[in-house]
Amino acid sequence: PNDVPESERMLLFPETTRMSALEDMMMTWWRVCLGPSNAYAGAWLARRDLVMQTVFGDKLGMEYHDFYLFNQGGNGRPRVALKTEVATDFWVDHLSEYEHYVRRTGRGDVEARTRDVEDEACGGLSSSSSLSEEDEEGERRPPGGGHVVRAVVPFWGGPPETKGNAHSLATRALKLRQLNATICGIFGAFRGTTRVTVGVATDDDRRDVAGRFPRVSVRSLDVERGAYLSFALLRDAQSRLADDEAYVYFTEADQVVHRSPKVHLRAALGQHVYAAPNRCQSTNLKAAFSFNGRPYHLSQDCRNGQRVVTGDTVVPSTADHARWRGKGKSAPASTAPRLTGGPPRFWRCWDAEEKRASAFFAHASTVLKSDFSSSATPETALAKVKFARTWTTWTLRSAAFRLGGAAVPRNLSRTLVLEREAGMEDVAILRAAQERLLHLRDVSYVLFAAEPVTITDLALLQAVVATNVFVVAHDDRDTSPCRPETRDWIEPLLLDDDETGGNHKEGQRQQKDHSGLIRRAAYHLVPR
Repeated sequence: PNDVPESERMLLFPETTRMSALEDMMMTWWRVCLGPSNAYAGAWLARRDLVMQTVFGDKLGMEYHDFYLFNQGGNGRPRVALKTEVATDFWVDHLSEYEHYVRRTGRGDVEARTRDVEDEACGGLSSSSSLSEEDEEGERRPPGGGHVVRAVVPFWGGPPETKGNAHSLATRALKLRQLNATICGIFGAFRGTTRVTVGVATDDDRRDVAGRFPRVSVRSLDVERGAYLSFALLRDAQSRLADDEAYVYFTEADQVVHRSPKVHLRAALGQHVYAAPNRCQSTNLKAAFSFNGRPYHLSQDCRNGQRVVTGDTVVPSTADHARWRGKGKSAPASTAPRLTGGPPRFWRCWDAEEKRASAFFAHASTVLKSDFSSSATPETALAKVKFARTWTTWTLRSAAFRLGGAAVPRNLSRTLVLEREAGMEDVAILRAAQERLLHLRDVSYVLFAAEPVTITDLALLQAVVATNVFVVAHDDRDTSPCRPETRDWIEPLLLDDDETGGNHKEGQRQQKDHSGLIRRAAYHLVPR
């Protein structure tokens, strides 16, 4: 919940665990971005294998250096983009937006502001900053064993082109100051070894960058338009990554990155999961926070997405509950998080062939917001659920929900059970269920089964599903790659459980009309 103070935002595992020990765990709270616009920041940090699997084609829309990364999750599915729930944990100061604000309003001094930000970013940086060959303490290495961050920054020092490469009217001298602040921010934000490459497209830019920034490498790239520079630079980086460069940080040249020392970024990265900083701008709009005496607001955020926590340290197996400090409700033992390094209870599928199943378990809000207007097979009926509201609907599998058994279980608490009927299309059954759900106030979940299934832990399934998260039945005969050893692990953490009597506003809304509910929950995410 957004009304919980930052100082209260931690889990208790269990109440006897010392707070100082939890601080040492370096657990980081994130929000899943529900679309490319929310995920956009003009900057991102991703694992090498994710970047290498992305095709960066030339586009007049500069935003596609972010959109390509988000959209190419395989079979038309997006990747998981994360932004920290607390904006100041990982954010960028978008300097050009202040320039636009001054131009619109006539208030402020762009030169003075840029100089201040540059001094702050570079003033505390020693010549040895971020040049250590050591890993960040406690962070695991990705496949391949590397630990170096390769930062890539496209720089265009000339005026904007008619179509496409930024709208800044800043002078070359001011753009070089912005670039310097951007580079200093990179060296200050990423612990361990960081190497910076600046991409340029003109002789003037190469001369200015190479002469001013001896700690960075400069790549001259031949591009048809200035707008294509970022894509050419990313393709160049793909072909030149060194063996020990395990991560890629991309940013535009006018964004100073900040990162809280308590945040473990690399623990959130996987083959389909990456991190984007919160993009913040200092203007007179409603401020989200203040930094060095300046107010900042967020231009894009992901506060409506699933809440996840990541961290390298696993919680002791003695934990038998998790609760939100100050909220008072403890989770039942059957739905307690098990972050002990053992087998996961849920794993996330991302390709269409991995998601096809003869049965699914979902929250009522997921079914109500799905479009079953036209479909002819159970596979495409299931597709209507996974594309229900956004591209980022998570499809999970679990050993607690399997195909096989004597029959479809019927007497399930607060669950509408649907079975395949002869002579009736699956989507017709689901459309009829939508009508029933509008009038069933005591039903929160839907089980659809085309064949017998076995559910060994109903409370666990009810804990994990949300509007953008549902579970398909696992088939032991299935040969698809959606298996726990290769897929992201998911565990439910914070229950927004409507059996608590409507403790939260969302729960209260559900008691009145659950068709208007967007159910959210929290999860521990272990990217693979």
